[in-house]
Amino acid sequence: MFLPADVANQVLAVLVNGSGYTTMTHVASAMNDLGRKKYGLDLGYDHKCVKRWLQGRDSDQPDLLAEVLATAWGADITPALIWPHTRNGNPPLPAHHHPIVATRTLQELATLVRRDMLCTTATLTNLIPATTGPAYADATIRWHTADTIGLPTPDTTGTHHIDTSTIDAIDTATTRLVEYDQEFGGMLARDGAVGHLKTAVDLLHHTTYDTTTGNRLLATIATLAAAVGRMSHDAGLDGPAQHYLTYALHAARESTHHHAPLTSVGILADMARHLHTLNQPQPALRLVDHAISILPGQHTHTRAMLWNLKAHVLAATPTNRLSEIRGMLDLAANLHTEADDEPNPEHHHTHTHHRTDADHHREAASTYLHLATIHPTHAEDLANHAETETLTALATYRPHQRRERAHSHIDLAHARHLKGHTEQAHTDTQEAIRQTTLVPGSTRLRTQLHQLLANTAQSERTIGNVPKRQE
Repeated sequence: MFLPADVANQVLAVLVNGSGYTTMTHVASAMNDLGRKKYGLDLGYDHKCVKRWLQGRDSDQPDLLAEVLATAWGADITPALIWPHTRNGNPPLPAHHHPIVATRTLQELATLVRRDMLCTTATLTNLIPATTGPAYADATIRWHTADTIGLPTPDTTGTHHIDTSTIDAIDTATTRLVEYDQEFGGMLARDGAVGHLKTAVDLLHHTTYDTTTGNRLLATIATLAAAVGRMSHDAGLDGPAQHYLTYALHAARESTHHHAPLTSVGILADMARHLHTLNQPQPALRLVDHAISILPGQHTHTRAMLWNLKAHVLAATPTNRLSEIRGMLDLAANLHTEADDEPNPEHHHTHTHHRTDADHHREAASTYLHLATIHPTHAEDLANHAETETLTALATYRPHQRRERAHSHIDLAHARHLKGHTEQAHTDTQEAIRQTTLVPGSTRLRTQLHQLLANTAQSERTIGNVPKRQE
């Protein structure tokens, strides 16, 4: 669609351009038809009206325009989404309903960060609920495949100019925060990461930069926001986790930096894992399939990760088929072996798409364990595979990956319990308890430990011996 050169309402531009209507006249005609047929209104909109709205004017029928666009997009679109100043104190729509527009994403992300820094954990959880169901995945994919607008033309006349050395420093700090998260848990790491994210967003708002630097910083913000999302998930903050991951995907989609497409794939995988833990395997599967479909180039290591994840999610669906899932696990293992000769991606600690060898084996082990619990006739064989994958993971973790190591000790105890090795499983459980005490900030880890203790009929006294997480 041909849009005017002086577009001021970038959100409306995305909605109109991706609506399926070929001209602004068709948008105006759709409003006239809907107004006449549904509301008895005699309207006379034409392309000039749509042009004025794109140039920043308000519509005298904002609800009608929103309804036309919502029908075209198959998504919940309100007038306040197009014209935020009309919200009148009402809460904003969930993050996944916001169009992917860089300026809007940065505004919403800045608001989320400020709210996060001012609220207690309990208040934040109540303010930002998680969204589940097919609508979440469908809206996310629809926005992600729409045309991009990108960052506005940068102003290079200011005195506070940033360059690549500033972004290098942000990436280095992000790496350390991610490692701290893996060592001590999301609850302890996320406050520092949220503050770090605020600094990065403020830089893009209040400094000058050239186009290349601005797009690299936008990709860095995507990586950092995704890290905060994963930390929030580990801390049990599902709503904030989902919002951070969604805005991270928006930022990655709008960046033209060469890392951004692969970062988008990694964020989609993070979103799918999060939905999976919320018992939403079908929407999670949609996101994984979308990630596979947009994966650029070869990137065999990432492709192996995605097929491993797809098997993990598919195992939780009601129609899971053992042979199909095992075939996916075999494919992922073969791809992972082929990827050994690939160079590691740059900044692999901060890029959300990168998974270590240990992560690969741990996810496969979790899938085998789940299959063993729902296919009892194959339980021993599947538990053997889970045990092998877990032992491989434990042998390859990096020193700072305490949380992941503790998760694997839980998996090992579970696998040996399924095999009927009760004494060994008890020893593994005690080691899992000890490892968990070393990671005081992971709510999700403690939840898995208590599930293990419940599943293996441990005594209430043993459960009570697990130190409580410090708020």
